[in-house]
Amino acid sequence: MELQVHSPYTSVEIVTNMTALRAAIELTNRINELKALENMTEAEASAARGEREKLAKQLSKTVQDVQKSTLTVTLEGLRANEWNQLILRCTSMENGRQSRDMNRLLQLAFPRMLRAIKDPVGKAMEASPESVKTLLDSLTDSQTAEILTTIQELNTPVTSLPKETLTLLASLN
Repeated sequence: MELQVHSPYTSVEIVTNMTALRAAIELTNRINELKALENMTEAEASAARGEREKLAKQLSKTVQDVQKSTLTVTLEGLRANEWNQLILRCTSMENGRQSRDMNRLLQLAFPRMLRAIKDPVGKAMEASPESVKTLLDSLTDSQTAEILTTIQELNTPVTSLPKETLTLLASLN
């Protein structure tokens, strides 16, 4: 048995073409909003099917554009002392209240946790510190929140099996 603790890791997808992503969501909504074909005349149903097919072709192409712009980033949790030092560097007291600079935490933790970046076809990419900073600076708010959540989860791992897991396993046998 190897005497080493392996930090948790996970992969996060980052869409770089937000225009295509937005278009895909809008097309999906338009398709979902089309009326059901029941209770339509034959002409109305035919027109609705034609519109649905046209939108589906547009959606297929747009989804391909999104997929062609999606990077896969693998992050690995930090050692507890390194994580705690980063938290301290990003935490301040203002008017007796603790405040944490989440953008700074992202800028400090992400490069340290980064283990791999793969292009849309799964080929490993080289990433300079400058390109990683550019990527982080260009993230949308929702992408930043998702990555920060992942960073937090990776750096506060569970250290033993929960009793609930063992109880569930015992009840299944």
